[in-house]
Amino acid sequence: PDYVLVIKGDSLTSNTITRINRQGIVTINWFPDWLVSWRWVKTHAPAYTVFINSCYDTFVKLGQLGIRNYYLPYAAPVSARKHLSKKYPVTFIGQHSPRRERYFKAIADLGLQIWGYNRWSSSSLAHLYEHPTTQLQTQNIVAQSKITVNILTGTDSFQPTAINIRTFESLAAGTFLLVKDYPLLHRHFRVGKELVTFTTPQDLRRKVKYYLSHEIERERIASVGYNRILRDHTFAKRLRELFRIVNRHVQETN
Repeated sequence: PDYVLVIKGDSLTSNTITRINRQGIVTINWFPDWLVSWRWVKTHAPAYTVFINSCYDTFVKLGQLGIRNYYLPYAAPVSARKHLSKKYPVTFIGQHSPRRERYFKAIADLGLQIWGYNRWSSSSLAHLYEHPTTQLQTQNIVAQSKITVNILTGTDSFQPTAINIRTFESLAAGTFLLVKDYPLLHRHFRVGKELVTFTTPQDLRRKVKYYLSHEIERERIASVGYNRILRDHTFAKRLRELFRIVNRHVQETN
């Protein structure tokens, strides 16, 4: 092949990638995780011809070590489920974290349902937890939600500078997204027009109540967010951008 594109690839050794490079093949890693994988990233990133991060923190830290790398967020597949009926008031799909639990307790009585990893079953929100999901089930649940809530993993003192894939997936399903506010989000979306943010548990509760009762406004924002995904944030567009980065890098370094 001309290229080998790896997504994360934490089971691949640097030696394996180096051997592929020696055959004249361009190796690319589009890394989807954040600083929890930092020890692996800093030792394996130099082996690739091109290392691309979806997390801005990792991009910055590798640059500080003198390792040339790039930042490119993930995106969304174009969904065929946009017109499914909305039967779930508020949903979250993902892993448990203490911060997520604390925020979601503020909307526990507003129709919240949680899917994802089993750790939710031993939390204070166990009565709202359904079960783990497949990717297909996840897409259907998101598409059938009036509101999807999203909080990045992390803590109150630190959260990754990245946009997780659920942000793109939710909007691509034509679903209204209510997401914890952070600066990088404003770089890629028009906050308040394509999605809505919250800052505190109390703010989350207030906005969930408001948008559950204002359907026309909620669906208008969801529709604008969906159109933004189609225009700027599909995987087809992102992969074209990825290969522009790769080909420019190869030209500059040869």
